Amino acid sequence: MLDGFIARNLKLQSNFGAKLDSIADLIFAMAIFIVITININLPIWIWVCVILVAVIRIVSYCIGFYKYHTFSSLHTYLNKITGALIFMFPLLYVIFSIEFIGAIICVVAFVSSFEELLLTVKSKELNRDIKGVFCL
Repeated sequence: MLDGFIARNLKLQSNFGAKLDSIADLIFAMAIFIVITININLPIWIWVCVILVAVIRIVSYCIGFYKYHTFSSLHTYLNKITGALIFMFPLLYVIFSIEFIGAIICVVAFVSSFEELLLTVKSKELNRDIKGVFCL
């Protein structure tokens, strides 16, 4: 989670590194999802949220690929918060109920995916490091 911060501070960032970071984040999220699916009985409404967020992200990535001819995952604050919540899910699940933490993650993930879709549609050029919708 700190790789981008470290790369920027050491002036070692690159387009390849940004793409690799996004792909690694997706693989990590998928791995967590598989582990959760195997070990935790999730309510149906969480599955609906997961599918909705996945569809929005796939549409956003397809639009981004069409517009920019490359994988276009953005490093917004909301995407980073979503990633942090997914990373902390196993601990949060032990502390809070599945309904509570599930609702928080679903809301943040939905808003972050919708923000990414909006930024992808509205932006004239790809800026992976845009911080959010109000930073255009």
